[in-house]
Amino acid sequence: MPFRIRPDQRFDPGRYDWNEYYFEFETNHSRKLSASANFLGGGFWNGAQRTTKAALLFRPSYHLTLDVVLQRSDIDLPFPMHPFVTNLVSPRIGYAFTTRMFPDTLLQYNTDLKQLTANVRLDLIHRPLRDLFVVLNEPRRTDQPTPITTGRGLILKY
Repeated sequence: MPFRIRPDQRFDPGRYDWNEYYFEFETNHSRKLSASANFLGGGFWNGAQRTTKAALLFRPSYHLTLDVVLQRSDIDLPFPMHPFVTNLVSPRIGYAFTTRMFPDTLLQYNTDLKQLTANVRLDLIHRPLRDLFVVLNEPRRTDQPTPITTGRGLILKY
């Protein structure tokens, strides 16, 4: 069964080998304000990729964490497929009510697919290594006058 990476592009079953190189820079994440940047290059299935990512993390208090990630991927694929660029914008907010209960919300916008995805997760720690996760995922296409929900999932994990 083919693997789709975009609605109009797919890879047939088979063997794909490639090499990648990765560079990363990070500041101290225990500080109130920290940042990171990385670059990934190399193969991508039967083509090539160049991905850059920058992140900024702000921790104004012990309870609250805010961060935003910007990522750009340039993908070159051989004929009959075509190259494409994907930009992801991902803001996140996390709050710790206690050391055992904390929600986390991630929004992600994909400029290539015109899709906004919301991921809301609640982590309840019953005791060490006994977490209950309640997760809601909802992607929406934004290329229509009224955004269309393309799926919704509620996940419980203990």
